[in-house]
Amino acid sequence: MTLIKWNPYRGLSNLQREFEDFFDAYKFPLIQNWKEGDLTPAVNIAENKNAYEVRVELPGVSKEDVKVSLDKEVLTIAGEKKAEKNSPEENYHCCEMAYGAFTRSFRLPGPVDPEKVDAQYRDGILRLVLPKAEGSQTQQIKIN
Repeated sequence: MTLIKWNPYRGLSNLQREFEDFFDAYKFPLIQNWKEGDLTPAVNIAENKNAYEVRVELPGVSKEDVKVSLDKEVLTIAGEKKAEKNSPEENYHCCEMAYGAFTRSFRLPGPVDPEKVDAQYRDGILRLVLPKAEGSQTQQIKIN
């Protein structure tokens, strides 16, 4: 029987190759999606006793390019961030800004009164206040 000296680092080369293969498999799709201009604005949705408040970050988007719709309990925010017109003399060293159309839809926890919705756009932030429909306020239930 031949004795083979144990080497604790022997399996690491295989492990390193497996990690590289794993990350290489996911690297290309992420870069490709970024290049396609995948624009997803950040959204905060809060709820208080009387209303839902939605805040959407839309820097560089004019309010004329944003459409908001409410269908029952589904709020949809759509729009487009238009690309800047570049002169042919410009040579970019880094270009990370995303441009293009976007759509975000959210199911609200309860019904909203569409007649009383307040929408304001200021400094690249869209703020929507969606009052809850009458009779839809959350009621506390006592557990016996």
